[in-house]
Amino acid sequence: MAFGFVVVKFSLFVKQLSIIVDDKNPIRQKGFSPTMGILLIASGIVTVLFAYIRYLQVAKNINSEAYQHTGKLPAVFTAFVMACGLFLVVYLLMTS
Repeated sequence: MAFGFVVVKFSLFVKQLSIIVDDKNPIRQKGFSPTMGILLIASGIVTVLFAYIRYLQVAKNINSEAYQHTGKLPAVFTAFVMACGLFLVVYLLMTS
């Protein structure tokens, strides 16, 4: 969530900086930074929700001595966050 917040705020900072530097011709942003930031924040919220649900399941299974490890959900979220990060790196490289 913090990474998404930083992405959105940095995009806003660049937009405001362009207005201050060149008041007559501000830079028009057609970028994906705000969208990607919001997606990262949303994925953080979903991750917290799923983590809590998983915690309740694991606690119940440990108490009943029926715990079995599964690791698919963390892998999915890791892949999503990495894909967002790679997209932002490529986007920044192409626009600078």
